[in-house]
Amino acid sequence: MFYIGGILMLEINFLSKNKLILDGNSIDKKVGNKGIVLLGLLMISERKSLSKEKVIDILWPDSAEEAARYNLRYNIWKLRKALNAKKYKNIIMTYGGNCYINPKYEYTCDIEKIMASKPAEYEDRDKLKGLLELFDCDFLDLKYYPECSDLNEKIIMQRYMLDNKKLEICKRYIELSYREKEYSDCMWALDLCDGMDPYDEENVQKRLSILISQKEYGRAIKYYQLFHGRLVHDLGVEPSDETKKMLEKVKKNVPPQKDVIHKMMRFEVRAITGVKFYWIADMIRNILSKKYKELIPSIPKEARETLAYIQYRCGGTHGEVSDARLIDAVLTFVMLACSGGDSIGITIGNPEALNQVDKDIINLMTLKTNGRMQFSF
Repeated sequence: MFYIGGILMLEINFLSKNKLILDGNSIDKKVGNKGIVLLGLLMISERKSLSKEKVIDILWPDSAEEAARYNLRYNIWKLRKALNAKKYKNIIMTYGGNCYINPKYEYTCDIEKIMASKPAEYEDRDKLKGLLELFDCDFLDLKYYPECSDLNEKIIMQRYMLDNKKLEICKRYIELSYREKEYSDCMWALDLCDGMDPYDEENVQKRLSILISQKEYGRAIKYYQLFHGRLVHDLGVEPSDETKKMLEKVKKNVPPQKDVIHKMMRFEVRAITGVKFYWIADMIRNILSKKYKELIPSIPKEARETLAYIQYRCGGTHGEVSDARLIDAVLTFVMLACSGGDSIGITIGNPEALNQVDKDIINLMTLKTNGRMQFSF
């Protein structure tokens, strides 16, 4: 809870599950999704102000004028009612045909803290970590409004700006942690960064350097192979000479293995009509049954938590994630599973239950693993 002069202050957390907190309790249900979106729209607008007409055009583009004006008044009233229970002035004010955030209203807001931060100037890692911990979910992830194209564009643009800021904060945290030899904290941030900027060789070199210092040569080789696969398949380029030299340094510390026989693991999985990605969850379960101890430590934390959405054996918990993020995590998983040279054969027991998206994912898996992931039907 936050207080100013002994008075309780509203917490606005657009990047958390509970967006509006007052007196330690969520008031999201009292305000409603559209009321929260209205608040978010004003927060990201210039001078935190928009004309009523503009608000209506963005939030209720298909409604008749009178109905749209009623919707605006109703949502402002709901917000006022939720806050007036504590006898406060409303955070959204209307005057002269405009809606705006009341400059005299006391509140804290996560995205304001983030966007106002100057990571390059910070020397305090705790301050940077505090900012990173604000990123619990995407900006205004409440609901997708297909009829509100202008709103969706604004939300996407704000998410893009926040993602860039998160990356900036994360890289500064990595820089300070690496400099101070706080390697556990550095690896945590490198995992975060991996999900946002998977082609950053400077971060790859830091990770390899840490793993070498800890004599984790096997993990270093596996991660290099994963990174090499990303560059070659996604961008069509090789790692830099400097990164390749680090790999050679790792290999010098690994005893030569004679008569290494690469095996093919074979599994059968089944799809369930109407249950999205069940066959992928089944595939991950089967692979982990054979390679859990070897594989789990190699999977970046963010990818592992994303996979936990469909397969709890990956460890951690994660709220609902987008299909794009989930598929990206699955590709990371299979590339790591095949990075030691072994192949994996997957038989789909009931291919008639697969849809076109499933088939596209199968093609991507085959491509990303250089054919070491093989499917039969």
